[in-house]
Amino acid sequence: MTSLTATGTSGNDRLVLTALSWDSGRYSLNGGPAVYFSGITSFDFSGGDGDDVLTIDNPDGALLAPALGINFAAGGQPGDGLEIRGGTADNLLYTAGSTPDAGTLVYDSGPFAQMITFSGIAPVNDTVLATNFTFTAPVGATAAKYTNGPLLSGFQTSQINDNGTGTFELINLARKTNVTINASAAVLSLDNQLPPSGLASLAFNASRMVSVTPNDGIADVVANVLTLNATGPSNGNTGQIGSFSTSAQFVEVDASVLNASTNNSRLWIRDLTGGVAIGSVTAGTNTAFLHVAGGGNMTSEPSDPGVADIVAPRSTFGR
Repeated sequence: MTSLTATGTSGNDRLVLTALSWDSGRYSLNGGPAVYFSGITSFDFSGGDGDDVLTIDNPDGALLAPALGINFAAGGQPGDGLEIRGGTADNLLYTAGSTPDAGTLVYDSGPFAQMITFSGIAPVNDTVLATNFTFTAPVGATAAKYTNGPLLSGFQTSQINDNGTGTFELINLARKTNVTINASAAVLSLDNQLPPSGLASLAFNASRMVSVTPNDGIADVVANVLTLNATGPSNGNTGQIGSFSTSAQFVEVDASVLNASTNNSRLWIRDLTGGVAIGSVTAGTNTAFLHVAGGGNMTSEPSDPGVADIVAPRSTFGR
């Protein structure tokens, strides 16, 4: 068992790492001859100067998972990037690093875990097929944004970024069944009209959630099961999900099942599908404003019989 190191040139570099099993495969730097390896404990790529991209192609149904991980030090140029493709994982955790261009991705699949540590990169592009994806923003992040990402290998992605605050590296992701975004101290801006490939459920945990384009009749978030949890300090009648200044600024959603909660603050949510089932909605000691567009119906989510669907001293409903 051995560690394997590859070093880039002073110019732009592209290293393609193609796995054949959890500890074997081949890599090619800048289209050069394939270098085969087997029994590795780690893989390290130092990009150096220039725009450097590391592409990891996992084997079908599995992961490249050396025991000590994969490490990519890109160099910090604006064109540096990380692409992870193929393979299958049960869970994927993306934890932002101590600097805006760094972080760790951990995939697990049965007995194997793929750990990728990166620094000095610009985007992360991920299309690994995974059941659960969880992103955790760094401590102190005050803003985050969930928006549309690019097409990658024919897959529509969603993007999580720091909304221009320079606190963590953005990720474009697709082929994740259940997505959770944890940004407990951040205001989360929502602007995602194109659901990423493979998404079923989406959960946000943030201080507040606001629409980038409120009340425009276009969904800010699209998911079959949608959960919005606003956990920050109460701001009362202004609202923690949606907001109110001179008028109500609704968060507009396209969901089959809706769960939402605030910390004793108003919530303003409008479903655009023409019908939505309420799982659990609570505004604590404040008001829940729930609207359904297109003359649709609001019903109870049937999986929790005998459990209150809406907890608030006052709720208003509209179409």
